[in-house]
Amino acid sequence: MGAPVRLTPTMVSRKIAALDFIKRYFAEWGHSPSLAELGAALGVSKPRASELVEQLSVEKQILHTRGKRRGIALIDPAGEMSQADALLRLRALGWAIDNGGKAVAPPSLTNPELSHLPLLDHDPARDTGVGQDDGTSD
Repeated sequence: MGAPVRLTPTMVSRKIAALDFIKRYFAEWGHSPSLAELGAALGVSKPRASELVEQLSVEKQILHTRGKRRGIALIDPAGEMSQADALLRLRALGWAIDNGGKAVAPPSLTNPELSHLPLLDHDPARDTGVGQDDGTSD
């Protein structure tokens, strides 16, 4: 047997970059990237992207179903959440996430048969008295 292969910073960072890209892709599109998309994003070949996915799967960072197109699934993270993790959770709860990472509330959290109240406008100038006509004139 030979000596164990030592991980280099490049090897570790590629794997972390792959996991980060997969999470961000899920957050934006709601499904996993293809191996070609992952490879293109990381600047590696499709076989190398497949190796990275397999490594992440062995380490239980993701779930991977071989032979299935877009067969990558995320494992629910327990612990600190990255921005991509938070966006995924919001999406799972029904929130819409735009490309800028802004969350938009689900369309309706109440009974859809109830009538909707009109939106209320708020004029901050009215609260501070700025620009108000108090009825007295010069």
